[in-house]
This record gives sequence, C-alpha cells and structure tokens, in this order.
Amino acid sequence: MRKGNAMAVAVVMLMLASVSFGGGVFMGFRGFNRAPDHPVVQDEMVEVVSDDAEWEVEDPEWYEEARSILMESNPRLSRCMADQYIEAIDVGISIFRHIAVLDPLVVARVIVYESHARWQAQNGYSGYRVHGPMQVSDIHVEDLMDAGIIEEVRDLYGPKGVVAGIYILACYRKSSGDQYLIRYSGGARYAKNWKH
Repeated sequence: MRKGNAMAVAVVMLMLASVSFGGGVFMGFRGFNRAPDHPVVQDEMVEVVSDDAEWEVEDPEWYEEARSILMESNPRLSRCMADQYIEAIDVGISIFRHIAVLDPLVVARVIVYESHARWQAQNGYSGYRVHGPMQVSDIHVEDLMDAGIIEEVRDLYGPKGVVAGIYILACYRKSSGDQYLIRYSGGARYAKNWKH
C-alpha cells in the first residue's frame, strides 16, 4: 500500500472506530476532499457528542426524513442510534461521491429493507453470509479489506457496515447506472421497495 493510501485508510479507520455504543461517543469528519487514489482526506472533525447528551447536529434537509424512515422501521431504535446511522450515511456518501452520487434517503431505505435498521443483522443465502445493517455479502469482504474500508468481517456490524454498503452501491451506480439497486438487492422485485 502506498504511503498516501495508508494515511487515507488510517483517517477512515480512526473516524469509523470512534463510534461506540451504549455509553457511546460518536466522532466523524465533514468536508472531505478527494483525490482519485485516496478514499478520504480529513479537513475537519465534527464535535464529540455524548450518548447522554441531546444529539444536535446541523441537519441537512434530508436528516429528519431519514431519521423518520429508520425509526418507523425499528421501534426500538433510539434517536441517537438513528442519528449514528444518518452520520454514517452522510460520511459514506461524502467519501465515495467521487465514484457516484447517491441519494441518502435511498440509502436509508436500503438499510430498512435489508436489516430493519439493526446493526447486528445477519443472514445466509446460497452459501454466503450477509452482514450488518446493509447486509453486505461475504462476496465483497476481500475487496472491502483491500480498499481499506474494513479490517475484518465484524466491522460490517456498525457504521463501517453502512460505509461499506455505500461503497458497493456507488460502485454499482458507476458501472450499472440506474440498475444499481437491482444489482445490490439481487433482483428487480426487491429494488422497487427502495424508491419513493
């Protein structure tokens, strides 16, 4: 791995590793600049917010609608946890916008459809396992590791799982255009549920 890529991967890992659940702290980055061979370069950090504190961030217009989509699908999901999904969506879309532009509300609907907004969701099909909130398949694990998005499969069971799913969606969007949801879901009958 080149030195520049190693630094960029370290920034992504620091950003995503700084989420803890339960007593939790969330720290992320905003304002990314990208070079084609660097997944992310840090510009500034978002303030650290305690899980006990009221979660207040400057919400882009889509935050409230995404929060509603997530919380309606999972009655056990707290506002703080919903906001952690939203922040992961925001970060992932920012990191990979050089690959393809994605609608954050579509990503929220993918999370709902795939896992009902559960970090720990997992399933199996055709000999493969799918992991985390975006149900990322074992098929993608090696590529995600090579790209520095995850270090191991269990990374898919948290915010890194959302970022990994967004990376896959962005790659599919770039290669397949409007058919990207069909590729991600494995069929047209599933993809229709994500667009409104």
